[in-house]
Order: sequence, then C-alpha cells, then structure tokens
Amino acid sequence: METALTATLNPAVPREREEISASSFDQLMRQHQRRVHRVIFLLVRDDDIADTLTQECFLRAYKKRASFRGECRIETWLLRIAVNLVRDHGKSRRTSFWKRLVGLEDRSTNDEPRAAHPAAFGILAAIR
Repeated sequence: METALTATLNPAVPREREEISASSFDQLMRQHQRRVHRVIFLLVRDDDIADTLTQECFLRAYKKRASFRGECRIETWLLRIAVNLVRDHGKSRRTSFWKRLVGLEDRSTNDEPRAAHPAAFGILAAIR
C-alpha cells in the first residue's frame, strides 16, 4: 500500500541523461542564444563584450558537451558557463587595470619593462 509518507521516502525515478550531440548543438544554440546573450549583457553592460562572451560560452559548451551530466536543464548549464565567463572576464579586467596602474604591464618604446614601485607586488597580491 502506497501512502504519502512512503511515496516521499522512496527515491525518485532517475531521469535519463540528456545527450548533446554535435548535430543537435546547432538547434540548441539557436534555442538558447538570445537568453544567454541577454544575461551576459545585463552583467557586463557592453554589447561587444556580451557578443564575445556569448560566442565563448557556446564554444566551451560545445567542447565540454560530453561532460554534461544531465543533473540540471541544458539552459541552466549554459547560463552557469556564461556567468563563470563574466566572472573570469571581470577578474582579468581588474588585474589588468592594477598592472597598468602600477606599471607592471606597461612597456616603454624600447620594449624594456618600466621599473615598478616595490609596493606594486603587494597590491597585486591583495587583489588576487
């Protein structure tokens, strides 16, 4: 006899893993491209960067499609990749800004590195 208590204690029937084939990826990209782009654009507020990160998102998804475990919807997986890309982009921009500010990335005309202030290394260590 099945009751409400035993029904909740029984494990759920596992879903079949959703496969992403190379042939179906084009359709998947068309289906989710606008939403992924919109989420990225809302985070970075720059259309060119959003376009680039959207392309990178789908490139990474295509390369890693075999590692999709099917524990979530494909849309959730794509948006997680997109948010991680935006986060990585922000980190690299901040690091680049501080490197330029303290003179570690700037090169003079004769391609010799400019001497950085000794405190620059401490600043960079603090932002990482």
